[in-house]
Amino acid sequence: DEFKRALGFWEEAESLAYTSLQRSYIQLLQGRLREVSGDYPEAIRLYGRALGESPRFSQARYRQAVCLIKSGYLNEAQALIRELIKDNPDYFSTVLLDTELEGGRSYLLSDLWEIWDDAKTRSQEVIGAVEHLPDLLAKWLPSDHDAYNMFHVRIEDLNSYAGINNYASMAKLLRGTIAIRADIQHRVKKDIQGLANRRTAIRERLKKIQREASWFPFPSMLGSFNKLFNACGEGVSLIGHLDLYVPDKFRQGHEAMRQAEQNLDTLEKKLLFLQGVRNGILFLLLSGKYLLIFEIIALVVAGGVSVGLYYLAPDQVILGRNLRQDRWLILNISLIFFSFLAFVATAIKAASHFETYKNEILDKGD
Repeated sequence: DEFKRALGFWEEAESLAYTSLQRSYIQLLQGRLREVSGDYPEAIRLYGRALGESPRFSQARYRQAVCLIKSGYLNEAQALIRELIKDNPDYFSTVLLDTELEGGRSYLLSDLWEIWDDAKTRSQEVIGAVEHLPDLLAKWLPSDHDAYNMFHVRIEDLNSYAGINNYASMAKLLRGTIAIRADIQHRVKKDIQGLANRRTAIRERLKKIQREASWFPFPSMLGSFNKLFNACGEGVSLIGHLDLYVPDKFRQGHEAMRQAEQNLDTLEKKLLFLQGVRNGILFLLLSGKYLLIFEIIALVVAGGVSVGLYYLAPDQVILGRNLRQDRWLILNISLIFFSFLAFVATAIKAASHFETYKNEILDKGD
């Protein structure tokens, strides 16, 4: 018959399913078929299999409750329905309107009344809280905070449930209010921890900046730099002394952190110029040191070459020049050649040892 054919198709479909969601839905259909045919125990078993595949598949759990009511197990069904309504308030209306629950409706209505009355009482308690959520948000988070718009949208959505006299709306209003208040406080705590971490990071960056700027040969050029440095340090110090769990202090801490980070960015840009000047001077000093050494060596070598050619070379003409008679010309050429080599050697030596030399100078400054 048609039931057997449908069951066969769904069993075949289940064997072909490759995700738990597909299998759970096909098992729901099989359970529904068994339920319609009056085989409630098998239907409950199939709904249980669907829940095993997809534990949050509320439709399968609801059908289990319906089958329990049809089988006369009202207490067990009542517990399942309470759990369903707790997880999803929309099931309250579903239970009221479902014609398949006629056999246990009178039993369920008393329980639903308790749920309704409790929700109504609690919703009246939070109505004022809902109205003050925008104030709570504005008190803690400035409008330019990255989470402000997200909370504002959630509050606007929550307000759409206000004034609607049904269980689902009241339950969502209640849960939403509690959740938003908790999330705002959680975000505040997260931000406070974030401020502490950012404060530590800024202090480390300030130490590096101070070290880099400490060996600068022209202190008179550091006026604006020092002002920014001090302002940044004062902002970081202020954050450490504020009680950030007080709304006004929390907002003040955020503003101080924003200003400190802006000052720090400006400091680091100015530091690039100072580093360029400092490194240039250090490189010139290091180059001068090596150039003096290499030039002395060049003079000695050039003199040695000139003397050697004068005394050791034969008295003959090479390229139209007499080596002995033109000894001063040979000396000048040797000086130019070896001086050039000295400059090349100086550049190579200074470039290869500059970082080590710079770090030694900075370490002495520390």
